[in-house]
Amino acid sequence: MADYKGRIRPPVYDGEGTATYPDVFYPETKSDIVKDPDTGISVKQQINDLGDESTMPHKVKDVDNNKTYKMGLQIKDGKTQIMYEEVV
Repeated sequence: MADYKGRIRPPVYDGEGTATYPDVFYPETKSDIVKDPDTGISVKQQINDLGDESTMPHKVKDVDNNKTYKMGLQIKDGKTQIMYEEVV
């Protein structure tokens, strides 16, 4: 289990004396020590995995052949291309 760190920010006052509370609790826990309780994977690893998927963020299922593909777009030489690969 990770130690969760944070601090409470003071209110911000405008020129008329009205207080606002942006981000009252500001977390300071590092993302590599916080783990998902279901998978045990750190938040940092999950963020990295999402970054890897950002080039091909969509999944398509071929129901006839029972295969799944990742797909996305890229621009090469000024032309848009569709990229895909099978998810194993």
